[in-house]
Amino acid sequence: MKISSAYFSHRGRKSENEDAALPPILHSNTWWTAIADGMGGQAGGRIASTTAIATMRANIEADLHSSIPKLFGSIRSELKRISVERPELSGMGTTLSLVCLQKNFARVGHVGDSRVYHLRNQGIVSRTVDQTEVQELVERGVLSKANARRYSRRNILLSVLSPERDYRLLEDSFEIQKGDRLVLTTDGVSSKVLAKELRDLSLESNNPEIFCGELSKKIELRSPVDDYTAICIDITDL
Repeated sequence: MKISSAYFSHRGRKSENEDAALPPILHSNTWWTAIADGMGGQAGGRIASTTAIATMRANIEADLHSSIPKLFGSIRSELKRISVERPELSGMGTTLSLVCLQKNFARVGHVGDSRVYHLRNQGIVSRTVDQTEVQELVERGVLSKANARRYSRRNILLSVLSPERDYRLLEDSFEIQKGDRLVLTTDGVSSKVLAKELRDLSLESNNPEIFCGELSKKIELRSPVDDYTAICIDITDL
């Protein structure tokens, strides 16, 4: 499999960027990439997200815990270890959405509200589901999608990688084709750009570099408050 990719990660109005990203790495004929959004105060959020990405990369490169559930388990264990050494970080947490590409299939592991989009031709499909209070209310029919955008607690997470809380891992797998595009985003992107807008921007962008550049510009024009990070991957050959 051959891919091309690009990414960006920018600080919002915080003093430090609490997002972290793993641009695609190739190991044992498999591509791995991931995106994380930390929380729990400036120091805690940054430590949680970078720990998730660093632990994932180290395990993959050492051929340890290459299954998605074991990778997430290793990250949780590392967050617990850090919180024992530094109790003031016990409230930290992070989202994590990862993608594994091998042959003509993609596998996704997901905790939190970062997202993985799959684009093909004129279509876009979300391969993740936000683990948030607002999403649960939408699924239960309590809120409409329109009202959900104005919901005051839309950022409340129901599942997160944390030293103190259990998490619910969502997994998905799907077939990929030459010409497909995958986009990973933190909620700093998805809160500013609708999926339809992202699709339209993708159709206008011939490669990941152009796409990421235009997406970043669009978010900048909308006065971002949160940190915003995205990874774009084109499947150029199988």
